[in-house]
Amino acid sequence: MEAPALSSTAPANSQGAGSSWAAGPADLRSYHTTFDSLAQGRDRIWPEDAKGVFESYSSETDDLNQIWALSDTDGDGQLTFAEFACAMHLLSQLSQGLPVPAALPPELLSSILVAEAAAAGPAGTARGGLAVGAGELQRYREAFGELARGKDRLGPDELGEVFGCSGLSADEMNQVWQMSDLDGDGQLTFPEFACAVHLLGLRRQGWPLPAEAPQELLGSLRS
Repeated sequence: MEAPALSSTAPANSQGAGSSWAAGPADLRSYHTTFDSLAQGRDRIWPEDAKGVFESYSSETDDLNQIWALSDTDGDGQLTFAEFACAMHLLSQLSQGLPVPAALPPELLSSILVAEAAAAGPAGTARGGLAVGAGELQRYREAFGELARGKDRLGPDELGEVFGCSGLSADEMNQVWQMSDLDGDGQLTFPEFACAVHLLGLRRQGWPLPAEAPQELLGSLRS
């Protein structure tokens, strides 16, 4: 089956009504810089760390508290980078006059998780292997879960913006989709999604895309 058309156009930095909430590559680079300056080597930050940054976007305490609560997806009172990036994206929209959403847009967190998973790089490549490690698989599962919301597969409508955040060309994204859609049904199950994100990460690192999904990669997704 022919791969669905995916656009390489990254999401805009500002959203209007009905627009996508996915964070683009430029957004994520900016959020990383801010997070690193606040975290000072830690993997998460506390409210007191982020207070100044949050208040630079708005003086409305209720809005700021709502954004923190929405972004703190595990409810531990701290923000990991992915959670902080969600907060920054919501703050950016708030500063442009858009209301805080009632719930965290699933494409926002998933676009950040996928971009992080791809940017982190497939660990096995350092050893010349293509297998997905346990930590990588968990990141992919989190991203899939945020997008799928109980469904067992995702189509191009749900994944188009997320793939676009990879920064790859439309031809390369479609090639990755076609390789990963193993049953040719035009949708991706979790193993197919993990395969796709892993291949996107490889390509971002400069690896040439293979003609077909490597058996070593597929085998690690079945383990």
